[in-house]
Amino acid sequence: MVQYVLWGVLHFHRQFDVALGNQRHRLWSRPVQSAAKDCRIGILGLGELGSAVAQALIALGYSVAGWSRTGREMAGVRAFRGEQGLPAMLSQTDVLICLLPLTPATRGLLDQRLFEALPRGAALIQCGRGEQLVEQDLCDAVVSGRLRGALLDVFEREPCLRITRCGRLPACW
Repeated sequence: MVQYVLWGVLHFHRQFDVALGNQRHRLWSRPVQSAAKDCRIGILGLGELGSAVAQALIALGYSVAGWSRTGREMAGVRAFRGEQGLPAMLSQTDVLICLLPLTPATRGLLDQRLFEALPRGAALIQCGRGEQLVEQDLCDAVVSGRLRGALLDVFEREPCLRITRCGRLPACW
């Protein structure tokens, strides 16, 4: 899981999504690159997986923040907790990684309200549970440009054979 998330972070940080879009349109300009320390990573869930992901990203020089319901302190991670801490973390996140367990409180958490709390153009890496994501809200956020893209490891119904469920997204989002 750590390697999968690292791949996703690199995909968005190094703007491979932009490069692939440019390639489809026969535009050969390179996206502007930034240092890892300038890419703000937010991790939802600092359990065993979230902690391992955070440590790997810190080792690569990323700016990492983490959110948990009860609060968990980790060296090198700006910690946020509870309902009041979530909007504060989201507002300073370029790539959001969800590694939360499914609970009544996390069901439907990844919705329009959460996406609107992220800076415009942020990206989502969803590795938690499918029921945490409101798929139509994600489609709307990507189509509107609120989010630049998403990497989904899980879906509400597996296997998801229709990744363009809303009918308005390219096949490789």
